[in-house]
Amino acid sequence: MKIVHTSQTKIGRNDPCHCGNGQKYKKCCWEVDQNKSHQNFIETVDRDESFNGPVTRIEMQAMMKQIGKIIESKGLSIDEANEYFTGRHMDDIATEYHKVHQRTPREMAEDLALQAHSLRTPKQRILAAQKAIEIDPDCAEAYIVLADEFGETPLDEIEYYEKAIAAAQRSLGETFFKENKGHFWVIHETRSFMRAKQFMAQALWSVHRQSDAIEIMWELLDLNPNDNQGNRYILFDWLLADNRQKDIERLLSIYPKDAGAHWEYNKALFYFKKFGPESEKTKAQAQVAFAANEYVVKYLTAKIKIPDEMPDTYSFGSKEEAICYVQDSIIGWMNTINAPEWLNSLRLSPAKKSRTPKGTK
Repeated sequence: MKIVHTSQTKIGRNDPCHCGNGQKYKKCCWEVDQNKSHQNFIETVDRDESFNGPVTRIEMQAMMKQIGKIIESKGLSIDEANEYFTGRHMDDIATEYHKVHQRTPREMAEDLALQAHSLRTPKQRILAAQKAIEIDPDCAEAYIVLADEFGETPLDEIEYYEKAIAAAQRSLGETFFKENKGHFWVIHETRSFMRAKQFMAQALWSVHRQSDAIEIMWELLDLNPNDNQGNRYILFDWLLADNRQKDIERLLSIYPKDAGAHWEYNKALFYFKKFGPESEKTKAQAQVAFAANEYVVKYLTAKIKIPDEMPDTYSFGSKEEAICYVQDSIIGWMNTINAPEWLNSLRLSPAKKSRTPKGTK
């Protein structure tokens, strides 16, 4: 999955681990990473008021909900909102949100569940989630928290994700799905449902229920074609691994203008499987992929060792992007006989770098 990590975000405990082994971050490298960092700072909710520190995507989701409600209450335009919130600390935004917005029990439960992800101890997170369910039995986010805490195996997680999905479906209602299909995620109320479905798909894939996992990914793309979650990249990897040629062609037709290392190298691998290594179309796609990122080949063929830690940020065409791609997608290449060797054997040219004309600055 393509997630661009910036200096303002960190991987959530329930997200796929950055090492690329398919497990959740909490069950893989989380403890090691915590020991390498300032653990008290990362795990503590009560941050220094003067510091705008890193936030998880869950915290960002909660803050964006609060900002939306403040904008709604004040009737701010986009430009006015940008000016109003520039430089504001998330604690200040939360305080104002509680002043201007009278929360319903459902909103109170969701806010509590979102906050639970950042609480210091497992006991605190569990108690907060249980309290949220007590306030609103259909609080999907609370079940995601419990999956995070009690999910010792993928089967355990699936049980809680099923509860989260069912709760969200009851909360949103059948009519909501029909009326808003194609616009999910931009509607804040859908995000817990979308995340639970994504996590469910990943858990199903890990227990070899490929068809069920793939079906969920198609559903998510149908609900949100803009794919803010990056599900198309996960799906592309899975379809290659499961040799689903027609589904891959369908995916490529839905996103014909997608680009970047992940997309272009996956297309090259797909053409290798479909047309063979000697096809001019396959070779041409390999050149497109190489022009997108020349470093991928070296990592795929072990000419450069993949680092133990994922990069915090990446730009298109960079070594960091190559590392992220190979970590995500190396299994598809390794499971395709001679594919990495074929790629390495081609005489590929890197993208031409634009030159600054003489006399210009």
